[in-house]
Amino acid sequence: MPSEEINRSLLWKKAREDKEGNILDPKVAEKRKLIDGLKKQVSEGTLTISRSNDILTLPLGTPKHGGRARGVEARESVMEVVREETLRIEARAKETI
Repeated sequence: MPSEEINRSLLWKKAREDKEGNILDPKVAEKRKLIDGLKKQVSEGTLTISRSNDILTLPLGTPKHGGRARGVEARESVMEVVREETLRIEARAKETI
């Protein structure tokens, strides 16, 4: 199990990795680097985040959408990423047994 807290930024990064954990798109890799830098600042106490201004929102910006339909769609996407990551973790655990 990863020691890293599962949050929006982790799910965003994992959803953009290939099976080996690499990010092929240079623009996405740049955003990942920004996210990792922000996480470091938060852990050092030099950056304070809030619910509406979290580690993922800062480098990516605020989404330009509204309404409930988008929220439902986003939640379903996150749930799918969580399911996929759970399956990967379970597969890795079986490989080590």
